[in-house]
Amino acid sequence: MNRKTVKEKQILAEFIKFLGRNPKYLEDGLRVLFTSQELKELKKRLLILNLLLLGYSQREIANKLKVGIATVTRGSKELQLKRSYVIKEFFKSRGQEYWRVFKK
Repeated sequence: MNRKTVKEKQILAEFIKFLGRNPKYLEDGLRVLFTSQELKELKKRLLILNLLLLGYSQREIANKLKVGIATVTRGSKELQLKRSYVIKEFFKSRGQEYWRVFKK
C-alpha cells in the first residue's frame, strides 16, 4: 500500500471516529457524505450481511429485499474474509433485534 493510500485511510478513520463522538455529528456527517439513495443502499447492504449471518439463504434474501443474487453473493464472500470480524462482532453484540430495526 502506498503512502497516499495509507494517509487517505487514516484521514477517513479519523473522520469516522470524530462522527462517533456525537449522534448529531454522525447523522449530519452521513447526510453530507451520502445521498438519501446511497444511505438506503448502505442500509440494505448491512441488512444483507445480517440476514446471511442469521442463516437465510442467498436466494431468500435476494427475493425478500428485491436485490440481485450477485449483490447477496458479494456480501456472502465478504463474510468469508478475515476483515469481516467487525461486522460479525457488531451484529453479535446487537442480536436479532437488528433485523427489526431494518424492517421499516
